[in-house]
Amino acid sequence: MGTRAIVIDGRVEGKGFYVHMDGYPKCLGAQLKIVYKAGMQIEAISNQLTQIRKKKCVDFLIKWDHVDIDTANKCVVKGVSFLSPEQVSIAKSGGLKAARKVIEINLEYMYIIKDDGIYVKGVTVPMLRKVNLNEVYAYHEML
Repeated sequence: MGTRAIVIDGRVEGKGFYVHMDGYPKCLGAQLKIVYKAGMQIEAISNQLTQIRKKKCVDFLIKWDHVDIDTANKCVVKGVSFLSPEQVSIAKSGGLKAARKVIEINLEYMYIIKDDGIYVKGVTVPMLRKVNLNEVYAYHEML
């Protein structure tokens, strides 16, 4: 199972990134909620999200493949890439359906960063809602 989503900074114009990750859809929202601190720039959120994913990748490689730490630390985390300002503005104004067309990926979710937290809308979330604590607890249980 995987999640294809975009994360848009609702506080400024033209900033957002695309994320593709393995795992349950709730994981991304939970990770974003854990990483996000009030006033944090989207670039810092993306960097921290990438570091979380890299750590999980390294831990997995070491645990299951018996790879040494130096080799595991060289693993590249794919699936986090910044969107163009045009793609972000189309996604903001047209929603998930418009974002799918302009990004040319079958997106499942759109996360929006606001001053008071992280919001989500998507396939199983028809109306925009705040990412809640249950998603964070579900994520911690999977670690």
